[in-house]
Amino acid sequence: MTERFRFGVVGTRFWGEGFHIPGLASREDIELVALCGRDAAHAQSVADKFNIPRVYGDWREMLAREKLDGVSITTPNHLHHPITLAALDAGLHVICEKPLALNAAQAREMLTRATARRRKHLVMFDYRAMPAARRAKELIDTGFVGRVYHVLAIYQHGSYVDPARAFAWRMSKAESGSGTLGDLASHIIDLTRWWVGEFARVSGQLTTFTRERLHPVTQDKVTVDADDAASFVAEMAAPPGAQAVFHATKMAIGRGNLMRVEIYGSEGALVFDADAGQRANWIGSLYGARRGEKEIRALEIGPRLSAGFETPDHARSLASAFRGMTDPFFAAIRAGADALDVPSNFADGLAAQQVIDAVARAAESGKWEQVKSQI
Repeated sequence: MTERFRFGVVGTRFWGEGFHIPGLASREDIELVALCGRDAAHAQSVADKFNIPRVYGDWREMLAREKLDGVSITTPNHLHHPITLAALDAGLHVICEKPLALNAAQAREMLTRATARRRKHLVMFDYRAMPAARRAKELIDTGFVGRVYHVLAIYQHGSYVDPARAFAWRMSKAESGSGTLGDLASHIIDLTRWWVGEFARVSGQLTTFTRERLHPVTQDKVTVDADDAASFVAEMAAPPGAQAVFHATKMAIGRGNLMRVEIYGSEGALVFDADAGQRANWIGSLYGARRGEKEIRALEIGPRLSAGFETPDHARSLASAFRGMTDPFFAAIRAGADALDVPSNFADGLAAQQVIDAVARAAESGKWEQVKSQI
Protein backbone atom coordinates (compact mmCIF):
# COMPACT_ATOMS: atom_id res chain seq x y z
CA MET A 1 0.00 0.00 0.00
CA THR A 2 1.28 3.46 -0.96
CA GLU A 3 2.35 5.60 2.00
CA ARG A 4 0.12 8.66 2.19
CA PHE A 5 1.20 12.09 3.38
CA ARG A 6 -1.20 14.48 5.08
CA PHE A 7 -1.00 17.90 3.45
CA GLY A 8 -2.51 21.30 3.94
CA VAL A 9 -2.58 24.17 1.44
CA VAL A 10 -2.35 27.87 2.26
CA GLY A 11 -3.74 30.00 -0.57
CA THR A 12 -6.79 29.34 -2.70
CA ARG A 13 -6.56 31.79 -5.59
CA PHE A 14 -5.33 31.29 -9.17
CA TRP A 15 -2.29 28.98 -9.01
CA GLY A 16 -3.45 27.46 -5.74
CA GLU A 17 -6.85 26.46 -7.09
CA GLY A 18 -5.56 25.85 -10.61
CA PHE A 19 -2.29 23.98 -9.97
CA HIS A 20 -1.27 23.09 -6.40
CA ILE A 21 -4.61 21.88 -5.05
CA PRO A 22 -5.68 19.77 -8.08
CA GLY A 23 -2.10 18.53 -8.40
CA LEU A 24 -1.99 17.33 -4.82
CA ALA A 25 -5.52 15.92 -5.07
CA SER A 26 -4.49 13.86 -8.12
CA ARG A 27 -1.69 12.09 -6.25
CA GLU A 28 -2.50 8.71 -4.69
CA ASP A 29 0.15 9.30 -2.01
CA ILE A 30 -1.44 12.53 -0.72
CA GLU A 31 -4.36 13.08 1.63
CA LEU A 32 -5.50 16.70 1.46
CA VAL A 33 -6.86 17.41 4.91
CA ALA A 34 -6.92 21.19 5.30
CA LEU A 35 -7.16 24.39 3.30
CA CYS A 36 -6.55 27.98 4.37
CA GLY A 37 -7.79 31.07 2.53
CA ARG A 38 -8.63 34.67 3.40
CA ASP A 39 -11.95 34.59 1.51
CA ALA A 40 -14.01 32.14 3.57
CA ALA A 41 -16.72 31.58 0.97
CA HIS A 42 -14.26 30.97 -1.84
CA ALA A 43 -12.07 28.73 0.31
CA GLN A 44 -15.10 26.64 1.25
CA SER A 45 -16.13 26.30 -2.41
CA VAL A 46 -12.63 25.09 -3.31
CA ALA A 47 -12.65 22.67 -0.37
CA ASP A 48 -16.02 21.30 -1.48
CA LYS A 49 -14.76 20.88 -5.05
CA PHE A 50 -11.75 18.84 -3.94
CA ASN A 51 -13.30 17.11 -0.91
CA ILE A 52 -10.99 18.80 1.59
CA PRO A 53 -12.59 18.29 5.03
CA ARG A 54 -11.44 21.37 6.98
CA VAL A 55 -11.14 25.06 6.07
CA TYR A 56 -9.29 27.76 8.00
CA GLY A 57 -9.06 31.53 7.72
CA ASP A 58 -5.74 31.75 9.59
CA TRP A 59 -2.70 29.67 8.63
CA ARG A 60 -1.40 29.78 12.20
CA GLU A 61 -4.54 28.04 13.41
CA MET A 62 -4.27 25.44 10.68
CA LEU A 63 -0.65 24.63 11.56
CA ALA A 64 -1.50 24.47 15.26
CA ARG A 65 -4.56 22.22 14.97
CA GLU A 66 -3.77 19.86 12.11
CA LYS A 67 -1.43 16.87 12.23
CA LEU A 68 0.29 17.44 8.89
CA ASP A 69 3.28 15.99 7.12
CA GLY A 70 3.65 18.97 4.83
CA VAL A 71 2.21 22.18 3.51
CA SER A 72 1.94 23.83 0.10
CA ILE A 73 2.16 27.65 0.08
CA THR A 74 0.53 29.61 -2.76
CA THR A 75 -0.01 32.94 -1.00
CA PRO A 76 1.18 36.43 -1.96
CA ASN A 77 4.97 36.56 -1.80
CA HIS A 78 5.32 38.46 1.48
CA LEU A 79 3.74 35.52 3.34
CA HIS A 80 6.11 32.85 1.98
CA HIS A 81 8.78 33.59 4.58
CA PRO A 82 6.71 33.58 7.81
CA ILE A 83 4.53 30.61 6.82
CA THR A 84 7.53 28.55 5.69
CA LEU A 85 9.45 29.20 8.91
CA ALA A 86 6.43 28.32 11.04
CA ALA A 87 5.78 25.15 9.03
CA LEU A 88 9.42 24.06 9.31
CA ASP A 89 9.38 24.71 13.05
CA ALA A 90 6.28 22.49 13.23
CA GLY A 91 8.29 19.71 11.56
CA LEU A 92 6.61 19.94 8.14
CA HIS A 93 8.01 19.52 4.65
CA VAL A 94 7.33 22.57 2.45
CA ILE A 95 6.33 23.23 -1.15
CA CYS A 96 6.46 26.96 -1.88
CA GLU A 97 5.54 29.02 -4.91
CA LYS A 98 8.15 31.16 -6.61
CA PRO A 99 9.71 33.58 -6.01
CA LEU A 100 10.77 31.99 -2.75
CA ALA A 101 10.79 35.23 -0.74
CA LEU A 102 10.81 39.03 -0.89
CA ASN A 103 14.62 39.10 -0.93
CA ALA A 104 17.71 36.93 -0.66
CA ALA A 105 18.06 37.45 3.10
CA GLN A 106 14.63 35.89 3.68
CA ALA A 107 15.33 33.10 1.18
CA ARG A 108 18.63 32.28 2.89
CA GLU A 109 16.89 32.09 6.28
CA MET A 110 14.29 29.71 4.83
CA LEU A 111 16.99 27.44 3.39
CA THR A 112 19.00 27.55 6.62
CA ARG A 113 15.94 26.70 8.73
CA ALA A 114 14.90 23.84 6.42
CA THR A 115 18.42 22.43 6.57
CA ALA A 116 18.53 22.69 10.36
CA ARG A 117 15.13 21.00 10.69
CA ARG A 118 16.10 18.34 8.10
CA ARG A 119 12.90 18.94 6.17
CA LYS A 120 12.42 18.54 2.41
CA HIS A 121 11.74 21.69 0.39
CA LEU A 122 10.61 22.51 -3.13
CA VAL A 123 10.19 25.79 -5.04
CA MET A 124 7.64 25.63 -7.84
CA PHE A 125 9.67 26.69 -10.86
CA ASP A 126 7.18 24.62 -12.78
CA TYR A 127 8.51 25.22 -16.31
CA ARG A 128 11.24 22.74 -15.39
CA ALA A 129 8.55 20.07 -15.73
CA MET A 130 7.80 20.94 -19.38
CA PRO A 131 8.95 18.10 -21.65
CA ALA A 132 10.63 20.60 -24.01
CA ALA A 133 12.55 22.13 -21.08
CA ARG A 134 13.63 18.71 -19.81
CA ARG A 135 14.79 17.68 -23.30
CA ALA A 136 16.75 20.93 -23.59
CA LYS A 137 18.49 20.10 -20.30
CA GLU A 138 19.44 16.64 -21.57
CA LEU A 139 20.84 18.00 -24.84
CA ILE A 140 22.85 20.75 -23.15
CA ASP A 141 24.27 18.30 -20.59
CA THR A 142 25.42 15.95 -23.38
CA GLY A 143 27.19 18.67 -25.37
CA PHE A 144 24.65 19.63 -28.04
CA VAL A 145 25.43 23.35 -27.64
CA GLY A 146 29.06 23.06 -26.53
CA ARG A 147 30.47 26.08 -24.74
CA VAL A 148 27.66 28.62 -24.34
CA TYR A 149 28.27 32.03 -25.90
CA HIS A 150 24.85 33.71 -25.76
CA VAL A 151 21.47 33.42 -24.03
CA LEU A 152 18.46 35.46 -25.21
CA ALA A 153 15.38 35.06 -22.99
CA ILE A 154 11.95 36.71 -23.07
CA TYR A 155 8.70 36.30 -21.16
CA GLN A 156 5.85 38.31 -22.66
CA HIS A 157 2.45 38.85 -21.08
CA GLY A 158 -0.36 41.27 -21.87
CA SER A 159 -2.17 41.24 -18.54
CA TYR A 160 -1.30 44.82 -17.46
CA VAL A 161 -1.90 46.57 -20.80
CA ASP A 162 -5.33 47.88 -19.80
CA PRO A 163 -4.81 50.89 -17.48
CA ALA A 164 -8.29 50.24 -16.09
CA ARG A 165 -7.21 46.90 -14.66
CA ALA A 166 -7.65 47.04 -10.88
CA PHE A 167 -4.77 47.18 -8.43
CA ALA A 168 -3.56 43.77 -7.19
CA TRP A 169 -0.94 42.60 -4.70
CA ARG A 170 1.64 41.84 -7.43
CA MET A 171 1.72 45.59 -8.14
CA SER A 172 2.97 46.33 -4.60
CA LYS A 173 6.64 45.93 -3.62
CA ALA A 174 5.61 45.36 -0.02
CA GLU A 175 3.62 42.26 -0.99
CA SER A 176 5.48 41.04 -4.06
CA GLY A 177 9.08 42.11 -3.44
CA SER A 178 9.45 42.77 -7.14
CA GLY A 179 6.76 42.93 -9.79
CA THR A 180 7.24 41.39 -13.22
CA LEU A 181 10.89 40.77 -12.37
CA GLY A 182 9.98 38.30 -9.61
CA ASP A 183 6.78 37.01 -11.17
CA LEU A 184 7.83 36.33 -14.77
CA ALA A 185 11.58 36.89 -15.11
CA SER A 186 12.25 34.51 -12.21
CA HIS A 187 11.22 31.64 -14.51
CA ILE A 188 13.69 32.49 -17.26
CA ILE A 189 16.37 33.19 -14.64
CA ASP A 190 15.81 29.74 -13.16
CA LEU A 191 15.78 27.96 -16.54
CA THR A 192 19.00 29.68 -17.54
CA ARG A 193 20.68 28.67 -14.26
CA TRP A 194 19.40 25.10 -14.66
CA TRP A 195 20.58 24.78 -18.24
CA VAL A 196 23.69 26.95 -18.39
CA GLY A 197 25.07 27.84 -14.95
CA GLU A 198 25.46 30.65 -12.45
CA PHE A 199 25.28 34.41 -13.02
CA ALA A 200 28.30 36.66 -12.34
CA ARG A 201 26.94 40.21 -12.71
CA VAL A 202 23.97 42.08 -14.14
CA SER A 203 22.93 45.51 -15.37
CA GLY A 204 19.23 46.24 -15.62
CA GLN A 205 16.21 48.49 -15.90
CA LEU A 206 12.82 48.25 -14.20
CA THR A 207 9.86 50.25 -15.50
CA THR A 208 6.38 50.94 -14.17
CA PHE A 209 4.26 52.26 -17.04
CA THR A 210 0.95 52.58 -15.19
CA ARG A 211 1.68 54.24 -11.86
CA GLU A 212 -1.86 54.48 -10.50
CA ARG A 213 -4.69 51.97 -10.50
CA LEU A 214 -8.04 51.76 -8.75
CA HIS A 215 -8.49 49.61 -5.67
CA PRO A 216 -10.88 46.77 -6.60
CA VAL A 217 -13.13 47.36 -3.55
CA THR A 218 -12.89 51.02 -2.51
CA GLN A 219 -12.22 52.37 -6.02
CA ASP A 220 -9.64 54.71 -4.50
CA LYS A 221 -6.51 55.45 -6.51
CA VAL A 222 -3.54 53.34 -5.40
CA THR A 223 0.11 53.97 -6.27
CA VAL A 224 1.77 51.14 -8.18
CA ASP A 225 5.42 50.80 -7.12
CA ALA A 226 6.29 47.36 -8.52
CA ASP A 227 7.63 47.03 -12.05
CA ASP A 228 5.45 46.31 -15.10
CA ALA A 229 8.51 45.35 -17.14
CA ALA A 230 12.09 44.28 -16.46
CA SER A 231 15.06 44.10 -18.79
CA PHE A 232 18.65 43.25 -17.97
CA VAL A 233 21.88 41.95 -19.40
CA ALA A 234 24.06 39.46 -17.60
CA GLU A 235 27.54 38.06 -17.69
CA MET A 236 27.52 34.42 -16.72
CA ALA A 237 29.98 32.93 -14.25
CA ALA A 238 29.76 29.47 -15.74
CA PRO A 239 30.67 29.32 -18.52
CA PRO A 240 32.80 32.43 -17.91
CA GLY A 241 32.10 35.37 -20.16
CA ALA A 242 28.89 34.07 -21.72
CA GLN A 243 26.51 36.94 -22.54
CA ALA A 244 22.81 36.87 -21.65
CA VAL A 245 19.92 39.24 -22.39
CA PHE A 246 16.58 39.05 -20.54
CA HIS A 247 13.27 40.85 -21.02
CA ALA A 248 10.01 40.24 -19.14
CA THR A 249 6.88 42.34 -19.47
CA LYS A 250 3.16 42.36 -18.73
CA MET A 251 2.64 45.16 -21.27
CA ALA A 252 2.80 43.10 -24.49
CA ILE A 253 -0.42 43.44 -26.48
CA GLY A 254 -1.52 40.14 -28.00
CA ARG A 255 0.60 37.95 -25.76
CA GLY A 256 -1.02 35.52 -23.36
CA ASN A 257 1.94 33.76 -21.76
CA LEU A 258 4.86 33.53 -24.17
CA MET A 259 8.28 32.37 -23.00
CA ARG A 260 11.21 31.87 -25.34
CA VAL A 261 14.86 31.12 -24.55
CA GLU A 262 17.55 30.92 -27.23
CA ILE A 263 21.00 29.48 -26.45
CA TYR A 264 23.95 29.70 -28.85
CA GLY A 265 27.26 27.97 -28.34
CA SER A 266 30.41 26.61 -29.94
CA GLU A 267 28.77 23.41 -31.22
CA GLY A 268 25.12 24.25 -31.69
CA ALA A 269 22.01 26.25 -30.87
CA LEU A 270 18.79 25.49 -28.99
CA VAL A 271 15.52 27.42 -28.92
CA PHE A 272 12.95 26.63 -26.24
CA ASP A 273 9.46 27.98 -26.89
CA ALA A 274 6.60 27.83 -24.42
CA ASP A 275 3.28 29.60 -24.87
CA ALA A 276 1.37 27.82 -22.12
CA GLY A 277 -1.40 30.41 -22.11
CA GLN A 278 -2.30 29.71 -25.72
CA ARG A 279 -1.94 25.92 -25.89
CA ALA A 280 -3.98 23.08 -24.48
CA ASN A 281 -0.99 21.15 -23.18
CA TRP A 282 2.30 21.90 -21.45
CA ILE A 283 4.70 20.13 -23.80
CA GLY A 284 6.37 23.20 -25.30
CA SER A 285 8.48 23.26 -28.46
CA LEU A 286 12.19 22.82 -29.04
CA TYR A 287 14.31 23.78 -32.05
CA GLY A 288 18.01 23.42 -32.73
CA ALA A 289 20.95 23.34 -35.08
CA ARG A 290 24.47 21.90 -34.94
CA ARG A 291 27.61 23.51 -36.23
CA GLY A 292 27.60 23.42 -40.03
CA GLU A 293 23.79 23.52 -40.30
CA LYS A 294 22.38 26.72 -41.74
CA GLU A 295 18.84 26.61 -40.36
CA ILE A 296 17.18 25.96 -37.03
CA ARG A 297 14.96 22.85 -37.19
CA ALA A 298 12.30 21.35 -34.96
CA LEU A 299 13.67 18.75 -32.56
CA GLU A 300 11.76 15.70 -31.41
CA ILE A 301 10.88 15.60 -27.72
CA GLY A 302 9.52 12.06 -27.76
CA PRO A 303 6.96 10.08 -25.75
CA ARG A 304 9.44 9.26 -22.95
CA LEU A 305 9.19 12.86 -21.74
CA SER A 306 5.81 13.93 -23.13
CA ALA A 307 3.73 11.02 -21.79
CA GLY A 308 0.79 12.43 -19.85
CA PHE A 309 1.11 15.82 -21.50
CA GLU A 310 -0.25 14.84 -24.91
CA THR A 311 -3.84 15.74 -24.17
CA PRO A 312 -6.23 18.53 -25.20
CA ASP A 313 -7.29 18.72 -21.55
CA HIS A 314 -5.26 21.58 -20.04
CA ALA A 315 -6.04 20.46 -16.48
CA ARG A 316 -4.66 16.96 -17.14
CA SER A 317 -1.53 18.42 -18.71
CA LEU A 318 -1.03 20.66 -15.66
CA ALA A 319 -1.49 17.65 -13.39
CA SER A 320 1.33 15.94 -15.27
CA ALA A 321 3.51 19.01 -14.74
CA PHE A 322 2.72 19.01 -11.03
CA ARG A 323 3.61 15.34 -10.80
CA GLY A 324 6.86 15.94 -12.65
CA MET A 325 7.81 18.63 -10.14
CA THR A 326 6.71 16.79 -7.02
CA ASP A 327 7.66 13.15 -7.71
CA PRO A 328 11.31 13.70 -6.63
CA PHE A 329 10.12 15.68 -3.58
CA PHE A 330 7.91 12.91 -2.24
CA ALA A 331 10.44 10.24 -3.21
CA ALA A 332 13.02 12.12 -1.11
CA ILE A 333 10.65 12.17 1.87
CA ARG A 334 10.07 8.42 1.61
CA ALA A 335 13.78 7.67 1.18
CA GLY A 336 15.03 10.15 3.75
CA ALA A 337 17.29 11.60 1.03
CA ASP A 338 19.14 14.88 1.30
CA ALA A 339 16.77 17.76 0.60
CA LEU A 340 19.26 19.28 -1.84
CA ASP A 341 18.81 16.20 -4.04
CA VAL A 342 15.31 17.49 -4.82
CA PRO A 343 15.40 19.45 -8.10
CA SER A 344 14.26 23.07 -7.69
CA ASN A 345 14.80 23.21 -3.95
CA PHE A 346 15.22 26.24 -1.66
CA ALA A 347 18.87 26.60 -2.72
CA ASP A 348 17.63 27.15 -6.28
CA GLY A 349 15.06 29.60 -4.97
CA LEU A 350 17.78 31.49 -3.12
CA ALA A 351 20.05 31.59 -6.17
CA ALA A 352 17.26 32.98 -8.36
CA GLN A 353 16.44 35.55 -5.68
CA GLN A 354 20.06 36.69 -5.59
CA VAL A 355 19.86 37.43 -9.32
CA ILE A 356 16.54 39.27 -8.81
CA ASP A 357 18.05 41.35 -6.00
CA ALA A 358 21.11 42.18 -8.10
CA VAL A 359 18.92 43.35 -11.00
CA ALA A 360 16.93 45.56 -8.62
CA ARG A 361 20.17 47.05 -7.26
CA ALA A 362 21.46 47.63 -10.78
CA ALA A 363 18.25 49.39 -11.80
CA GLU A 364 18.66 51.67 -8.79
CA SER A 365 22.39 52.34 -9.16
CA GLY A 366 22.64 52.42 -12.94
CA LYS A 367 25.76 50.25 -12.64
CA TRP A 368 26.76 46.64 -13.03
CA GLU A 369 26.01 44.70 -9.84
CA GLN A 370 27.62 41.44 -8.74
CA VAL A 371 25.39 38.42 -8.10
CA LYS A 372 26.35 37.08 -4.68
CA SER A 373 27.33 33.45 -4.30
CA GLN A 374 24.52 30.96 -3.75
CA ILE A 375 25.23 29.62 -0.24
